[in-house]
Amino acid sequence: MSQDAAKLQKIRTEAIAQGFHAVSAVSVPTELRRDYYLRWLDQGKQGSMEWMAHNNDRRLHPERLLPEAASIVVLAMNYYQADPPRPYRIAKYALGDDYHNLIYRRLKKLCRFMSQSFGSQQKPYVDTGPLLEKPLAEAAGLGMRGVLERELLQVVNSGEKERIGLLKDIGAKRVLRI
Repeated sequence: MSQDAAKLQKIRTEAIAQGFHAVSAVSVPTELRRDYYLRWLDQGKQGSMEWMAHNNDRRLHPERLLPEAASIVVLAMNYYQADPPRPYRIAKYALGDDYHNLIYRRLKKLCRFMSQSFGSQQKPYVDTGPLLEKPLAEAAGLGMRGVLERELLQVVNSGEKERIGLLKDIGAKRVLRI
């Protein structure tokens, strides 16, 4: 087993202990279906999400976001929460702990583990920066893209409430160079 594979296995073991069920990594730069994304924007498919048209120099080139990064660790977590009985209607995604907060806390914990284990630095993302999570997860081999207009990512062996978290591996001591 190579050093990178051994490191990724240690990261995977810790991440699974924290509740993630899929972990992989992708080298940067990587192909992110840039042409498709730009056409999607040109067609106005982002609707009222105007922020998606900003920072595309970094969104489409994650290596520009943190130039010293060698790889991105991509993690998936099934975020299913039981539907509690209630006398009113509310969207299921609005119930319980916000997945951004829950996953971010776990990513920070994983960052501490990686820093202590490998002397590296990471920056966690959960819909918090200009990164294309679905294409990165696909490039890392965590799933495959659908042909639906919404371009869902189906994570292998997962449930319907899948959420993706990213760790951008930064610093002089890089954890993975894939």
